[in-house]
Amino acid sequence: MSQPGEIQLIDVCFCFDITGSMGPYIKASVETVSEVFEALQTMYPTCTFRLSFIGYRDFGDDEQFIIVPFTEDIKSVRDRMNVVTPRGGNDTPEDVAGALDKISDLEWKGDVKIVYFVTDAPAHGTEYHPVTMGDRYPRGDPEGRDPKKQVRELASRGIDFTIFRVTPQIDTMIEKFDMGYKEGAIGGFTVLDIVKQLGWTGEEDGDGDEDMDRCLPDSLYGYGYEYESCVRPLANPINDIFKSTIIASASASVERRK
Repeated sequence: MSQPGEIQLIDVCFCFDITGSMGPYIKASVETVSEVFEALQTMYPTCTFRLSFIGYRDFGDDEQFIIVPFTEDIKSVRDRMNVVTPRGGNDTPEDVAGALDKISDLEWKGDVKIVYFVTDAPAHGTEYHPVTMGDRYPRGDPEGRDPKKQVRELASRGIDFTIFRVTPQIDTMIEKFDMGYKEGAIGGFTVLDIVKQLGWTGEEDGDGDEDMDRCLPDSLYGYGYEYESCVRPLANPINDIFKSTIIASASASVERRK
C-alpha cells in the first residue's frame, strides 16, 4: 500500500457506552485493539498512532466517565479498557451529550482524527428516539446540550466520526448525527452496521427501516452507504467484525487525507 504523503500522526478515540448491556462490545474491542493497531502500523509504518478511550454512563451513575487521554502507549489504554465493568444505565437513553463533550475536550493533534463511537442507546430527548422509549429527560439533555450541534462542531474540526450500529434503537440518532456532519462539512461520518453483519434483520425489534440499505459502490467493502460506508451481513464472530471494520474504516480516513 502507498504511504500517506504528509501524514505523520493519527489520533484514534474509542468512545464506549459502558452501561450494563454493553459488555460484549467492550470485550470485543479489548480483545482486538492490539491487533488493530499492529495492522495499521504495518499499513502505515511512517505514521505515529495515538489512542484515547472515553467510557460513559448516564446521569446519576457512579463513575459516569472514564477518560484516558491520547497516548502512544496502546497497551496502557487496552489495559484500562480491560478492567471496565459494564454497569449502570437507568432509563434507556444515556448521556451521549456528555460523551461528545469529552471527545471535544481531548487534545486532538493528529493529521488524521478518528472517533469510534459504540453504544446501544440513543441520546436523551425525543428528537433522538421514539416517544414511546422510556426517558427521564424527554425534552433533551438536562444541561441544554444538543448532540447534533456537538457533532457538527466535531465535523468542522476535521474529526471523522464512525458509529457502530449495534441496535436499531439508535437509528434516529444516527440520522441526526449524519445531518450534523453534513452541516459541519469537513469531517467524515461513517456507519458500521454491526446489526446486519451479525445477521439480525431488525424485524425482531419492529424496525423495518429500509433507509439502512441505501448502498452505493465502495472500494473498501464492496458496498457503500449513504452516510459513507456500510458492510453487508457476514457470519463472522463479533471480534472479527470489530477488527476488520475498524482497520478498513481507519484506512479510509487516512486515504481521504493523502
